[in-house]
Amino acid sequence: MTFWEELRTQVRERTTAGDISYELFELITATGVSEVAVVQPTFYMGRFFILTHDFMDFTEKLLDAPADPGHIFSAVLYLRETARTMARMIRHAAEPVEGMMQYLDLVYEESMTPTSEEEEVHEHEHEHDRAEEEDEFAAERDALRQSLKVKLREARLSDKVVEELSKRLADTYHGCVRFARALRLLKTRDPEVDLPGFLTVLVDTQYVMDTFLRRLLVEDVFLEETPAFTTGLMPWISHAIEELARQITQPQASPSTEPTSA
Repeated sequence: MTFWEELRTQVRERTTAGDISYELFELITATGVSEVAVVQPTFYMGRFFILTHDFMDFTEKLLDAPADPGHIFSAVLYLRETARTMARMIRHAAEPVEGMMQYLDLVYEESMTPTSEEEEVHEHEHEHDRAEEEDEFAAERDALRQSLKVKLREARLSDKVVEELSKRLADTYHGCVRFARALRLLKTRDPEVDLPGFLTVLVDTQYVMDTFLRRLLVEDVFLEETPAFTTGLMPWISHAIEELARQITQPQASPSTEPTSA
């Protein structure tokens, strides 16, 4: 087998953005929504799914890296580039996904009878609220945060950077897991049998990407009931890179140690 043929086989065997996009396309068009409204948002969602796995992989590589500043510096840079790409994807996906959801709302409204519509809406709103309250991954997220704190302390980062960066890395990893979980759950819902249930999961998928992870990855002012500016992940990655670069260029200096007078 030539290298070309071997690589082509590998591409077809592994999960790609194309696989996820096509699966989502088939699922969502089964609702009866126009195919034209589905292609672009499912393209971005497929790409974003692969990026979430990249972020998780680079986080694991950070945990496995030797504790010296040089190795941690490289690992954090890879995480920065992945987070930046995820942020761009969120921005690109927001409008197409929102447009698709509006079309799906119309399909949903047409499928409902006047007597059952209000009951169905309230039932699935409550399901969504319960899903938000019951976070099955909270313990794993907290354990990951502690592991990251240990690793970042070993690299002699300052206490504040260790605390804030480990929290945001763990929260972002947690969001990646939730996004993958929502997509997997979506495959178990048949829109032709349970359209409200299918749309509830799809709304949760949109929420994780465009609200939960947006707040961590996209630096912006969020105008809701209370305007807020969230610093998210990127500024703390920048602080860590600055401290690590200082250690690499001045190995004897420690960012958390104040200089002593003679």
